[in-house]
Amino acid sequence: MPDPTYPFTDTRMPGNAVSGAWTSWLPNLTTSSNQPTMLARKGQYLQINKTIFANFSVTINAIGTGAYYISVPVTAAYYTDQNVGYGYLFDVNPGQLYVCVLRLDTNGTRFRHFFDGTGVNIAPTSAVPFVWSAGDLFYGFLNYEAA
Repeated sequence: MPDPTYPFTDTRMPGNAVSGAWTSWLPNLTTSSNQPTMLARKGQYLQINKTIFANFSVTINAIGTGAYYISVPVTAAYYTDQNVGYGYLFDVNPGQLYVCVLRLDTNGTRFRHFFDGTGVNIAPTSAVPFVWSAGDLFYGFLNYEAA
C-alpha cells in the first residue's frame, strides 16, 4: 500500500531528496543602464533535485534607470517569460504596495516584476509604477526548475 504522505516522508525516495537546508543568497538588483545601489538585500533558497524554492528582499538606496532585474540563486532550465512566482513592490512614501508576477528573463539568470496596469502587464522601471527612492522595496517568492 502506498504511503499517503509520499513524497514527504517516504525514505524510498532517491537520496531522501525532500530533506535539505535553506541556503543564503544575495539577490543582485540591476537595471538596463545607470546601476542602482542597494541599502539591504537578502534571500534564501532550497533546492530539491532540480526544483528551486526561494524568497528575497531588496531595499533600494539610490535608483538606477531603465528596466529593473533581480538575479536568481540558480540558473533556470527554462526561461523566455516563464512566470515563476509572485512579488511586491513597496513605495515607502506614501506607503503604496503593488502586487506583481515574477517572470524569468531570456537568459535564465534573472527575473523581472510585472504588474497589472489596467489589464496590461507592465514591467517596472525607475519611474514605473512609481518613482523609486531610497527605502523602496522589492520582495517576493520564486519556484522554478534549475538548469
